[in-house]
Amino acid sequence: MGNKQSLQSWCMNLATKFLSKSLEHIKQQPKYLKKLREWLNKNENMLLDFFDQEETLYFVGCGDSYFVALYGRLLFELIASKNAFAENSYEFLNYRKIPENGIIVTISASGRTGRTVDCAKIAKKKGLKVVTLINSKDSPITKYSDLNIITGVPNPYGPPSSTSTTALYSLAYISIKLAKNNMLKKTLETQLLNLPTLMETTIIDAQNAIFETAKILTEKSKVYLVGAGPGYITSLFGAAKFREALWAHSISFEAEEFHHYGLISLDKEDIVILISPTGKSTQKMQRIHSALKKIGINTILLTNSSEEFNAFNGGSLIINTQKVDEILSTIIDIVPLQMLAIMTAIEKGLPVTGFRYGRILSSLIEYVK
Repeated sequence: MGNKQSLQSWCMNLATKFLSKSLEHIKQQPKYLKKLREWLNKNENMLLDFFDQEETLYFVGCGDSYFVALYGRLLFELIASKNAFAENSYEFLNYRKIPENGIIVTISASGRTGRTVDCAKIAKKKGLKVVTLINSKDSPITKYSDLNIITGVPNPYGPPSSTSTTALYSLAYISIKLAKNNMLKKTLETQLLNLPTLMETTIIDAQNAIFETAKILTEKSKVYLVGAGPGYITSLFGAAKFREALWAHSISFEAEEFHHYGLISLDKEDIVILISPTGKSTQKMQRIHSALKKIGINTILLTNSSEEFNAFNGGSLIINTQKVDEILSTIIDIVPLQMLAIMTAIEKGLPVTGFRYGRILSSLIEYVK
């Protein structure tokens, strides 16, 4: 009996170390972005020449890579003035008439996601120009590609984090370089150059608020995340991390949809995270926040403009991020949510049983139990 308890204790300690290492990996993301920037600068002419060939782009991926695809559509449509579409790889294969012209950007950190590889293969046969956005040049999907964008994160660890932020950064870099509005281009180029430092500052400054939020989330079984535009994409990433690390019932809402029908299903035990960078959706998020406070729902604000909510606050916990243009906010804002998911898992003492990236450890813990 004593040996079994000792082994179980060892397994639980190992689980905590696994989560702690995942958290440390998340905190290294500014370093990975700086390294990626060097690769993008070196290959800038090749990248821009390729994307300049076509006016229509299709972004596809699964899971976090699908969220990256949604962000790519936003960037290339609003900044680079391209015709851009984003779909889940399965939907693209089965529910779209696959075009014969344009560029398809197939997004898969591993380069092994089956449906996304199929997208590259079939698009190539149809005559589309194929781009792969991957983490390693050795990925099998590259045999179908005309251009590879390689994020190059060394030894990705835990639930997807750094491979997502680097993919987002890559697409932001290219779309900004293609911008036709010179004033917008100059502003965004400066912000993107400084973004790794701003992310680093956010990681340091937001730690206490994230820890306090984690303690609150340990008592919650349902988490709602709400945002608009880039904030909605951030909410999708956040909901995925809460499912992966916490096994929580987490759901992402677009702000207008949440206002339209999401409020109806809430009860006093639920918690809502509002993602509100400064931008077009600020007033919408203020109205949602005010409505939540009136019906007594616990609310957390993830924002780079907490002063915009002073009159509406009423005791909401605020996780402050660094201020950038709304279109770039996703790259920074997903990091506190990644940290929050892992810190809550540590706070709850979760043994990572069934955890997507801890299968061997999970099996060992279950065996000991």
